[in-house]
Amino acid sequence: TYSISYLVKREAAGAEFQDFTTAVFRDGRMIRELNKNETRALLWFDKRAGRRAADLEGVTAGGLQDGAAAVELKSKSVWLKTRFENGKPAAELRFGLKAVVNELRAENMPQYFPPAEKKALADALGAKLGELIAADAGALWKIAAEEQCDFLNVEDMFRRFRPALYQKWKAENPDASFLNAVNFGVKITGAEIVF
Repeated sequence: TYSISYLVKREAAGAEFQDFTTAVFRDGRMIRELNKNETRALLWFDKRAGRRAADLEGVTAGGLQDGAAAVELKSKSVWLKTRFENGKPAAELRFGLKAVVNELRAENMPQYFPPAEKKALADALGAKLGELIAADAGALWKIAAEEQCDFLNVEDMFRRFRPALYQKWKAENPDASFLNAVNFGVKITGAEIVF
């Protein structure tokens, strides 16, 4: 069995500073700490987690040149689609989101964004946020496969919704790791960015 827990680390004995981190546990023993991006990935995909924020750098669109934006995720839909392709398991994490721009930063910030430029900027921000989510998901999936900790419940979804194909695959590959065999991907189904 495995679990994900949040830990409090103290930098030095008696220090008032506390640092919060996330770790993966198997059978009650910590096997790996997660870094900031890996923890952020867990929060992106946890349906129970509410609002999340992200800083997007290098935004060039809609009159903004090499700008940055602070966005806050207001709502999301996350679901996992499983299938077998040519006898091999494939999983796609689908993600729809709505985010609000809290701040725009750039050296030469335009005073006004005409509607067409505002739409182009919203599209660019949605694409940047999608890239961030996809990168986070890839890193998190790599950890799941390396540590054999299915914290996205991928194998369980195959077992529950594709039982005959799952059992056939397991019978044909008795010594193989199912998580390592899954072709994993992320699809952003929609990214609505509002100002």
